[in-house]
Amino acid sequence: MDVHTRLMKKSYKSVRSWWFIALLIPTIACQHYNESLQLPWWGVLLACGVALFFTLPIGIITATTNQVDNPESPKILIDFAHLYEE
Repeated sequence: MDVHTRLMKKSYKSVRSWWFIALLIPTIACQHYNESLQLPWWGVLLACGVALFFTLPIGIITATTNQVDNPESPKILIDFAHLYEE
């Protein structure tokens, strides 16, 4: 376990799972506002899927490089993908 993880475990309590469920319920409830979203149901699920897919890699890049709100993050992900292809 690295130093950062040990410090975080000492300083902060872990988040309880009910908190994630409490956030999930209003998110699903937003699907009932289909007219205001102007998206079909599969568009909302696709948008959530894309967001979930990119959250972890961009979070890792942000944590390791200390660059927050970097517009170059998608380009960095593409560069990493090319490294694994070779």
